[in-house]
Formats: sequence, structure tokens, C-alpha cells
Amino acid sequence: MGFFYYDGFMTELSVPIPPQKRAIFFVDGQNLFYAAREAFGHRYPNYDVQALAQSICQEHGWTLAGVRFYTGIPDSTENPKWHYFWNHKLAIMKRKGIYIFTRPSATATRRSGSPTERPKQYSSKSRKE
Repeated sequence: MGFFYYDGFMTELSVPIPPQKRAIFFVDGQNLFYAAREAFGHRYPNYDVQALAQSICQEHGWTLAGVRFYTGIPDSTENPKWHYFWNHKLAIMKRKGIYIFTRPSATATRRSGSPTERPKQYSSKSRKE
């Protein structure tokens, strides 16, 4: 038997847990980037979410059933470099079978200069530099 957690309570399921567990990997691209930057000092989003998901599933003996990736994309007029980068990276991820969810970036980032400090967020409409 398995357990199901909801609303602060754990209840027993009447459905047996399958011998081979499947997992779907959900990734917020910006959170993954900042976590990698804080943990390893990476200043560029060069991660491979498919490989990361497969590694985690392998470690736990799960079958990877899918990957879902979400990120904001900067407008091409505000930041052409990152707009092109994300469109290109996401196209490659789609070809690998990753489901992609995007939206236009709502904020712009002002860097503090420290690779371990998370940058402050400012609205792109009110930012003046």
C-alpha cells in the first residue's frame, strides 16, 4: 500500500504502489539558474535539464516519464542577446521531448556584483540605468 499526503494529513491509499515508479520533472529555469550560481558559481545557464532529471531518477530507481520546463524570456528589443539565447536553447529542449512553458519576462535584473548574492528584481518599466 502507499500513502497520500494532502491538507496536512497522511492517509493510506487502497491502490498498491507500482514496482517501477515513474517521475515527471518540473523545472523553473530561473530558480535553477540562481541555485546553480549560488552553489557552484555558474554565471551562465548552461545546464541540461534532461540529464539532470535522468540522473536524479536513476539515483532513486525511478523511470523518467517526462520533463516540464518553465522560464521567462526577455523581449528582443530590451535584451536581444538573452532573447536569442533562450529561444535557441528552448528549441533544442523541445527537440529532446521536453515540454516548454514560457512567458515574457516581467522583471529586469540589476546585478550586485557578487556571484553569491541573489540580484534584486526591478520592474522593466520603471528601471532606469
